[in-house]
Amino acid sequence: MKKKSLLKGIIVLLTLTIVIFNLFSKGVKSDTYLDDEVSKSNTELKKDLERLDIESKYLTLYDKTNNKIVYSISGDKKAYPASLTKLMTVMAGIDEVKDVNEEVKVPIEAYDKLYQEGASMAGFSPGERVSYKDLLYGAILPSGGEAAMSISYLVSGSEQGFVDIMNRKSDELGLKNTHFKNSTGLHSEDNYSTTNDMSFLISHALDNSLFREIYSSKRYSMKESNKHSEGMTFRSTLFEKTDSNLILGGKTGYTTQAGNCLSTYSKINGVEYILVTMNANGKSSRDKIAVRDAENIYQVVYNNSK
Repeated sequence: MKKKSLLKGIIVLLTLTIVIFNLFSKGVKSDTYLDDEVSKSNTELKKDLERLDIESKYLTLYDKTNNKIVYSISGDKKAYPASLTKLMTVMAGIDEVKDVNEEVKVPIEAYDKLYQEGASMAGFSPGERVSYKDLLYGAILPSGGEAAMSISYLVSGSEQGFVDIMNRKSDELGLKNTHFKNSTGLHSEDNYSTTNDMSFLISHALDNSLFREIYSSKRYSMKESNKHSEGMTFRSTLFEKTDSNLILGGKTGYTTQAGNCLSTYSKINGVEYILVTMNANGKSSRDKIAVRDAENIYQVVYNNSK
């Protein structure tokens, strides 16, 4: 009797095991099928992107919504970011300043090196009384070197002190191939990043509502000051080069050594994308070569999302 009971128990146990295994197996097959579909979709997108005549030497297309790199060309290779450096300057400035509406005085020290190196300027004057927010907009939209330097001096008392903050934040974000030497993006062998790192930085920065507001703006007007009786209006160097409705915001950059650099973001079919390109072989900051890359890439993403 005991043997028969034991045998029945074993049979029941085996039957339950088989049932559970079959159910589990069906679940795995379903998940695998979905993964294959996603993989197939990404493969088609990659093939279409590879057909493009992309001028930028380094590129990362990052899916912020799903936290993954979609497409990359030498995205982990070090390159000079030019004025994309100011993205970290502004992000760090927002983090460090308690009240962005506080009135401050533009320090004369902000101009010493900039005039010598022919840096891009927003139009602030030494001693001008403006708000931190004015400086933040001035650093991104017209890529003002004196705006970036003013933020550095006002927050830390020196550019080097602020650069230390930038590098600390870079380490906190895990940007292993990024190092900042200045807050403006003026050329230095020790001021470098990768398109992968920069896309992660921007993804983090876009979580801040003020950064997103600045990064997305086409223009910004500041009120009158002691140096500008009618105030000033800044216009985005990016939106001067494109009217694509797929590009929602971004920042341009250029030096002779870095070539044309560009960061942008888009939202396509509910998915937010960040695109960073570096070292497009343009002849000046006015060249649209990097912008054309972005327009073409986002169009391919849009076509694949239908």
